[in-house]
Amino acid sequence: MSTTIPLHEGTIQYSLSGSTAVLASAPPPGGSDKEKTRYEIGIKN
Repeated sequence: MSTTIPLHEGTIQYSLSGSTAVLASAPPPGGSDKEKTRYEIGIKN
């Protein structure tokens, strides 16, 4: 499963695979790749 969430200055990519969710965003306008944001969330039952 994967979706895109619109934001004021870009989007957040959301994906879910098994028990892991990933939230990732592009760098801000004019920013570098070092300014990307990525969160990996592991879900335990």
